[in-house]
Amino acid sequence: MAAADVVPTTEEILAAVDSVQENAIEFLRSIVSIDSTLYKGEGRVQDAIYDHLVRVLGEEVGVVASSSGAKKRTRKSSHSRFEVTRHPVQLDDIRDRRGYSPVDWAYDDDQKFNVVARCRRRLEEEDVDGDNDGESRSGGDAILLVGHVDVVPASNDDGWSAHPFDPVVRDGRMYGRGAGDMKAGVVAMIYAIVALRDLGYVPAGGGLTICTVVEEECTGNGALASLPATLAVDVAMGEGTRTAVIIPEPFPWIVTAQLGVIWFTVSVTGRPCHVLSTSSGSNAIEGAYALYDSLRSLEDRYNEPRGNAHPAYVGIDHPVNFNLGRISGGNWASSVPSRCEFEVRVGFFPGVSIDDVKRDVETTMRGRAGELGLGLDIAYRGFHADGAVLLPGYVDGTIDVDDESGDDGSRSLQKDFVETIQRCNRLVSSSSSPSDVGDGAVTVNDSSRELPLRPVTCTTDARFYSSLFQDPSKVVVTCYGPEATNIHGVDESVSLKSFRDVTATIALFVRDWCGLIKDE
Repeated sequence: MAAADVVPTTEEILAAVDSVQENAIEFLRSIVSIDSTLYKGEGRVQDAIYDHLVRVLGEEVGVVASSSGAKKRTRKSSHSRFEVTRHPVQLDDIRDRRGYSPVDWAYDDDQKFNVVARCRRRLEEEDVDGDNDGESRSGGDAILLVGHVDVVPASNDDGWSAHPFDPVVRDGRMYGRGAGDMKAGVVAMIYAIVALRDLGYVPAGGGLTICTVVEEECTGNGALASLPATLAVDVAMGEGTRTAVIIPEPFPWIVTAQLGVIWFTVSVTGRPCHVLSTSSGSNAIEGAYALYDSLRSLEDRYNEPRGNAHPAYVGIDHPVNFNLGRISGGNWASSVPSRCEFEVRVGFFPGVSIDDVKRDVETTMRGRAGELGLGLDIAYRGFHADGAVLLPGYVDGTIDVDDESGDDGSRSLQKDFVETIQRCNRLVSSSSSPSDVGDGAVTVNDSSRELPLRPVTCTTDARFYSSLFQDPSKVVVTCYGPEATNIHGVDESVSLKSFRDVTATIALFVRDWCGLIKDE
């Protein structure tokens, strides 16, 4: 396509997004109904996404060869520009990489695989300009859209108003486990591209990749394993290629930073005895609570404003949180329990090393265990996630465009990235055309506003695309997605209005960041 070719207007893209909303909501409903918790349906939901991507966007290439010797297979569809592949997550490929989180469960190729859909570009399409309502930019940049498909456990016994894996729509919201975190975001990033395809366009420039990953909720190993098949390809495309990574997690703002997180399991050993002589024994369950309570002083210290607080979290009350997530012990009501096991999540600021956090935890708990005469073992499984600043230039919510000290191109990349998201959001927010879809009304936001820039007090897969792992002059990342409530809680839900608006914003972002070409 030549630079002078016409690309769709904002109004045309918004109308296309509206026209696919019914299908998007139905697909969202179908994958929310799959229990994709660890050990269960990660493979099932990935299969559903894989088949859907082949049907609506691309061609099937099948399983990409890996260290396990998996073979490639191909199935054609009418949409030939997107190549859809499965990538098994192999522990041998990632266990020695920075960012790996230790696990004690097996990785089965039928469950542990990522799905990648890549828009192939032709060399003659490299010199492309996109139209962005008056502001034109080179079409050489690339986009990576990433989302996780796993969810945290949920049970109808927890008090849900409907079964957590039988999604319902009421009052403009979809309720169900994973509806907000983050299956709505996954569907939004897919249907943003579907809407553009329905208009007859595909991404130009450096191209676009969609990737859905496993295990974000417990390790991040899925995203870590995906890097060679997604980001590495974009980075290798040329010195001038800049890759924008958007993860549509349920944060309706532009995320600037995120905390680090580790998980560990504590095994406590006491002395068993009959309840007639409890003083002669030591109760492992009571000891477990005492040991966890000892961590409160460490949590308080991590939250102290002096010495430990990170600039990105100034003004946020108690950003670092510890959590006692599971406990089990004892075998008889009339026996003093000799063993107890509990699992803990510990957060910490960017810039704090995981080794230092482990040292603090172990020193604190071993000291208390010694005082109580308890045996103690600490094993690490699950998250070993570094804290990360995603947008260093926006740590305080703004960027000093005149400060070029030490800038290697990352500051201008961040500025272009944030301003493009903001501009696209404004275009969506200023629209006033409603669209009633399904059981709930989906409307465009009728009040123009800027997206806030703020950190989150959790971890996400975005860390793998930050300057901790990538060249910040070539890769920029944030999380931005639909508004959701009660994620990880009872009656989790997502706003279908916000879901529509995020889909539209991503579609406009694709046009303005890497340009569009006619799909011929």
